[in-house]
Order: sequence, then structure tokens, then C-alpha cells
Amino acid sequence: MIKAENLKLISGIFNTGEATKILLGLLKNKMDFHNMEIAHIKETGSGNLEKSEQRLKELKLLEKEIKLIIEEAMHEQLDLRIESTININPINK
Repeated sequence: MIKAENLKLISGIFNTGEATKILLGLLKNKMDFHNMEIAHIKETGSGNLEKSEQRLKELKLLEKEIKLIIEEAMHEQLDLRIESTININPINK
């Protein structure tokens, strides 16, 4: 039986260039996933189009917020501590 896991994905202090690559890279992958889901749903007619479109909008807002944080850190010549944990839990179908 698979057990629930809390896994540390990112942990460290990064300069703004590194933070940009890490955070925007993760966001790009998530956005690409949802764009592919949207294309697949439109092509096949099956799936939850609204859910993927809504999540894509949320990710775009998150991207803007992250860019603002990084720009501010750049302006103030600060590094950024980034901590990210993912929680993986098995769910019965």
C-alpha cells in the first residue's frame, strides 16, 4: 500500500537569477501541462475544460506575483530563501 508522503522539492537560498529559473521553470511546466490538457479536451470533447482553464488563469496570476517578488529582490539586491514541499496522498478511485 502506498503511504502519504511529504517530500521536500526545493530548499535553499538562491540569487534572483537562480530563483527565476527555478520558480518560472516550475510554473512553465504546469502551464504547459494545462495547455496540453485544454488542447486534448477540445480535440476529444471529454474532460473538464473549465477546470484546466481556471487553473491556467491562477498560474498566470501566480507568475505575475512571483515576477514582482523577484524584481523587488533584484532591486534591493537580496537573495531569496525558497522552501517547497509536495504532499502526495493515495486516493481511492
